[in-house]
Amino acid sequence: MIAEQGQFGQSLIERLLDYYPPDSLFVVKLNANYRTNQSIIDFTSSLFYDNTLKAVVNPSRHKVYYPLTFFTTRGQEKMLDVMKGFYNMAEASFIWVYL
Repeated sequence: MIAEQGQFGQSLIERLLDYYPPDSLFVVKLNANYRTNQSIIDFTSSLFYDNTLKAVVNPSRHKVYYPLTFFTTRGQEKMLDVMKGFYNMAEASFIWVYL
């Protein structure tokens, strides 16, 4: 509740976009992507770009995984004394194996 009251449920970019009309010269959005698979662009476009983001090039698919594949790991988030963010060694190990 407190986070919602402080508008922390929205990114800073989303909050800034609310201050300008869609046709404003100050609103600049990506409209063409040259590096990402069509499936990922379609997903991103529908969530964040009102379906205006288009894939110009459609790189070949991975031989095993669908282009938009979600994985999950179990682990514990930890924080170093010198850092402000968290890390999860189970996630890092999982990503290392798949890369």
